[in-house]
Amino acid sequence: MQTILSQFAFCTLLLPLLSGLTIGLFFRQERAAMQMAIAALLLSFICALGAAILFFAYGVTTESYVLFQWLELADFNCEMGIWLDGLSVVMMLMIATVSLLVHIYSAAYMEDDTGLIRFFSLISLFTFAMLQLVMTNNMVGLFFGWEGVSLFSYLLIGFYYAKDTAAHANVKAFLMNRFGDLAFSLGIVLIIFHVGSPQYQDVFSRLSGLADVTIELYGFGAQPVSVLVGFLFFIGAMTKSAQMPLHMWLPDSMEAPTPVSALIHAATMVTAGVFLLCRFSALMVSSAFLMNCIAFIGASGALWLGVLALCENDIKRIIAYSTLSQLGYMVLAVGVGAFQLAIFHLLLHALYKALLFLAAGSVIHALAHEQDIRRMGGLGRLMPITTGCFLVGALSLSGIPPFSGFYSKDLILLAVAKQSVHLGLGGYIYGCALAGFFVTPLYIFRAYWVVFFGQPRYVTRMPVYESPLAMTGPLAALAFLSFAVGFIVLVFFAGQQSRLFYEFSQVSAPLVPVQSAIRYVVGHGVVGHAIFSLGLYLALLGIAASWLYFTYRASYQGAFVMVPKWLNWVLLNGYGFNWVLEKIVVPIYSLVTYGCNRFGEQVLIHGVYEKCIALGVRSFSFAVSRLQPSYLNRYFAIMGMAVVMMILISSFGSAV
Repeated sequence: MQTILSQFAFCTLLLPLLSGLTIGLFFRQERAAMQMAIAALLLSFICALGAAILFFAYGVTTESYVLFQWLELADFNCEMGIWLDGLSVVMMLMIATVSLLVHIYSAAYMEDDTGLIRFFSLISLFTFAMLQLVMTNNMVGLFFGWEGVSLFSYLLIGFYYAKDTAAHANVKAFLMNRFGDLAFSLGIVLIIFHVGSPQYQDVFSRLSGLADVTIELYGFGAQPVSVLVGFLFFIGAMTKSAQMPLHMWLPDSMEAPTPVSALIHAATMVTAGVFLLCRFSALMVSSAFLMNCIAFIGASGALWLGVLALCENDIKRIIAYSTLSQLGYMVLAVGVGAFQLAIFHLLLHALYKALLFLAAGSVIHALAHEQDIRRMGGLGRLMPITTGCFLVGALSLSGIPPFSGFYSKDLILLAVAKQSVHLGLGGYIYGCALAGFFVTPLYIFRAYWVVFFGQPRYVTRMPVYESPLAMTGPLAALAFLSFAVGFIVLVFFAGQQSRLFYEFSQVSAPLVPVQSAIRYVVGHGVVGHAIFSLGLYLALLGIAASWLYFTYRASYQGAFVMVPKWLNWVLLNGYGFNWVLEKIVVPIYSLVTYGCNRFGEQVLIHGVYEKCIALGVRSFSFAVSRLQPSYLNRYFAIMGMAVVMMILISSFGSAV
């Protein structure tokens, strides 16, 4: 069984890599490239499903397989391979599932675009990088996958490189992620230095000992290595999972083709940060201050980044801001110690967020790439499948039972309520989490009513039809998964026999009450608990408020925004974060680099070093070299003079 499991896992990882490289290097026919990419992802999905079935059916806890030795230097040994546990298997299956559906969808959505060979090569390599990130067995492989998703997202966000906005967006995403990647790499170096090995097997067994090792930090005194690494990893996760104030790159990434947006926002890049926090949960709980910071930033993003969607008119950017909000809930779950709920919400969010993006792409495709919701309307009767699928995604995102998003969001709110009394700003954190339940349906159903109901406001040369089967098929599959998966896997993530529950609950004794409350609610019925909590009623109130404002009011056709004009300006400018970045941070950075260039390079290096020091050394060496011209007569003359001088000195000494 172990041999078959390892083969399944290896093929899951290898097939997207081979597909991406083969398509990019050797294919010249676009149709063949599409078929190759879809076939490879289909086989990868089958292997991932087989590996997951074997893993859970036979009660495997952890398996590690070495593929090859990457580096052996003195006592340092790095063996690249695969690490399978409950967390990596769930992530592997989720990535393979969503990536397969996105590949199938892309075949129809991208049929009129140029550069399809490049697109399918990059999207396959993107999938491989994310699989590498979650399946690797060492810190070096983790960093390789981490940087891989950054590289391929840069190339995919800038797929339409002739557009200035796309070129700006991919550079912005790449450079902002470099800040977090620097912190992440420093954390990896600290772990490897103090553990002595990059292998997970060694790292996980010695993480607890890092709390007893301290590093002297200027101004902060001696700090445990575990706390320092935890903060560095959290900074890395903040950029990759787009947490305030490092979130500005994510809405701009909508310049990518819609299938890429679905893949980045649902199953790959933005989930990497949450995965990192949960993978190293023992480091996160090593500091109460760190947990408070994580909870505060997660709660702030869950509410305030979701509010930004209320004034957006680009349908893809509305869904992008909902991604920022839901990532905030995942980070918030980490901050209150409910790590299994963070992964639970990550899994379910991947399904219904991919559904929403692909449904939005279906609308954009039907309207000749129109993305402004003010130029849509009345599409419900023309595109019934897309309308129904978008509704399923919106209900799941809003946390309405029995749709999947309800289970994870309600349990996260329960965990926050239980833990808020132990947090420094517990009232604010719980208030943000609760208010987010009202804001989420407000903005997503705003898009739903405006796009699919009312009078048509679009102008197209061709009649509007429902999307082809290659697009509606993945939509229907994701709609079914968004409806059913939450209830099916609830017990696995939060029940009495949850393997993820036992993995995360044992890292810190103070988190046991939170886990006990989650188990109790799951055992007695989540829906029954929701009836007596505010979250469900706030979500229903948000749906009702959006319906009253955008469909019931007589003047709804001209009222696309629900906030005052001054607040609308604040929200459209993203609370000023982009202004600070572009008007303060970037100019200061440019000024510093200009100064370094003018003073450091041109004055110090060229002026002082090259013209003064280097010229002086050259002149001195030239003068000294005259003493050895390779002429024997000069050598004899110098030696003769030296002998005469020695005789004279000796004679003078004797006379004295």
